[in-house]
Amino acid sequence: MLFRTRESIFVVAGPMFGSKTLELIHRLTSAEAVKRHTLVIKPSIDTRYGLDQIHSRGGGSHSAHAVDINNMDAIEELIRKQPHRIDMLGIDEVQFFHPAIADMIKDVAQSGIMVATAGLHRDYRGDAFATMEKVMPLATELRQVSALCMHTQNGARPCGREATMTQRLLNGKPDSFLSPTVIIEQEGTAIGYQARCLDHWQVADMPVRRKF
Repeated sequence: MLFRTRESIFVVAGPMFGSKTLELIHRLTSAEAVKRHTLVIKPSIDTRYGLDQIHSRGGGSHSAHAVDINNMDAIEELIRKQPHRIDMLGIDEVQFFHPAIADMIKDVAQSGIMVATAGLHRDYRGDAFATMEKVMPLATELRQVSALCMHTQNGARPCGREATMTQRLLNGKPDSFLSPTVIIEQEGTAIGYQARCLDHWQVADMPVRRKF
């Protein structure tokens, strides 16, 4: 990882449980180890680990600022008011932000600030997030990650094959295609998520797809 004045945008994308946030934290801490100034933002709708940090299921956390997903001006103001000019902007769960964040990422990167982002490439229906469709092509370094399929049946061990899909479960069963696109998992609720391979990924009430 080199620090330079030309545009530099790192994007890590994939399903849940793909260690995307862990990779983002690694990038941030590596920058800080060589005395670079970082700023990390996250969507304010993600309250799973509080509003002042990002957290990886694989271990590790980093302080962060929660920002309204539709307020690009607030992000720009946050960057400007830092006591030092930042060297790297980190954005976790970037898929939740308004697609306009793609233009802001490009402007920040072209100003000489490295940008590192992490996000889900697809929603639970298997459709691309609109924001990721705009952010991923901007990447000067794109890393698409996978996970291991967590599906179990009749008490057997989890499948364990490569998982590229995010499975949403409602009371332990596949959620409906008609449910809201974004539901943040909260401990103790009926909503849960898994990484699944294509063979075990399911969505209830899925419309019939065209056949060729």
